[in-house]
Amino acid sequence: MSIDAELLRRLYVDERLTVTAVAARLGSGETTILRRLRRFGIQARPRGPVPGTFMSRLRGPSSLAVWSGEIAWAVGVIATDGCLGRNGRQLTVSSKDFDFLGTVRECLGGRGSITPYRKGVENPCFHLQWSDRELHAWLRHIGLTPAKSLTLGPLAVPDEYFADFFRGCVDGDGTVLVYT
Repeated sequence: MSIDAELLRRLYVDERLTVTAVAARLGSGETTILRRLRRFGIQARPRGPVPGTFMSRLRGPSSLAVWSGEIAWAVGVIATDGCLGRNGRQLTVSSKDFDFLGTVRECLGGRGSITPYRKGVENPCFHLQWSDRELHAWLRHIGLTPAKSLTLGPLAVPDEYFADFFRGCVDGDGTVLVYT
């Protein structure tokens, strides 16, 4: 079967099918599809999750990021108990409470796996881990950073969601100290 540029562009770019799905639909191999993409000047997407999963939920009709109470709360949790990987895609939140991590996962679109790990002999704990380049970039844009305990500065949280954000900080860290 002949693969023309228009068909390949429609399947890969417009319908956002993976190379594997395009190859299956056209009855050819993945290598052939990748070669045709290069031949027709169509840039291949990076490997990994399909872009648009997190940010498409956040976008309203005006294409501006739309905050919600759930997102603000999850950002507060990530600011206190989370970790942004230096690779630009990995995110982790740790807690002793499995259900708490399930709530964080649901607020961020239901992605990621919760796995047990031991922090010493007596301290069982859980990690919520997932990979999302867009969420990572958005968190960096609002002020979170990798190695945040050394580099964290002001975060761009809208005033109307600050209470939800602060509740997430308290839920994540569990401690508020006030010195006078």
